[in-house]
Amino acid sequence: MYVAIGVAIYFFSDRILFRPQAFDPDYRFQFKQRHSEHWLYSVGAKINYIKFYPKDSSKGIVLYFHGNRKNVLHYLDRVKLFTDAGYELWMPDYPRFGKSTGTLNEETLYSLAEGLYRQALAQQPAERLVIYGRSIGSGVAAYLAARRSCKAVVLETPYYSMASLGRRYFPIYPAVVLQKFSLPVHEYLETVQAPITVLHGTDDGVVPFNQSRKLKSAHPKINLVRIEGGSHNDLDSYPLFQQTLQQVLQ
Repeated sequence: MYVAIGVAIYFFSDRILFRPQAFDPDYRFQFKQRHSEHWLYSVGAKINYIKFYPKDSSKGIVLYFHGNRKNVLHYLDRVKLFTDAGYELWMPDYPRFGKSTGTLNEETLYSLAEGLYRQALAQQPAERLVIYGRSIGSGVAAYLAARRSCKAVVLETPYYSMASLGRRYFPIYPAVVLQKFSLPVHEYLETVQAPITVLHGTDDGVVPFNQSRKLKSAHPKINLVRIEGGSHNDLDSYPLFQQTLQQVLQ
């Protein structure tokens, strides 16, 4: 039984990690914010992403890699934080999320990140690009920042590694069982040249605060912002979060 459960965890890890909500191909977005819809062809996937625009001219572009649930609609509460600061916000949906289709694996996630960066670089210089990762998206963001230049990197409620986080939920299994998706944030941060800001709540019950504390211990250059009492999905309601984000975007 122990072995059978371990095998099931490995082979169904994508269903454990990701909780997508798909749309029909003809679904029409009705956002209040000014926006446009775009497509990106990645390895084994057709990626749908939305560009949200500021009212005035753009100061730069934020590449926003969201968490593991639903689709872009689930993350609309953050859009105005960036557009009000004068930035465009580009938010892709992973395969099987929203209108995006294709194979959901690590290679596809990295490929879509690279493709999105190339399109952004065609419009803005690297020093005006911000790479942002939220929760599981912090692995994608860290990968991209390790390979491409940018103004800043922001990780919200990140994890140290999939194995480290997995041990919290499956403590009786070895790390190898949890390695179908590795997304090793701590490894990628070693070669990131841009300033790194990490925002994490002390009461996060999904990705514990000690995951960010481990990242800080491994990489002292990180600016770790501790949000007292913050949980996994409410950090934007804290003034410290808002102030820190505005400082990064200035």
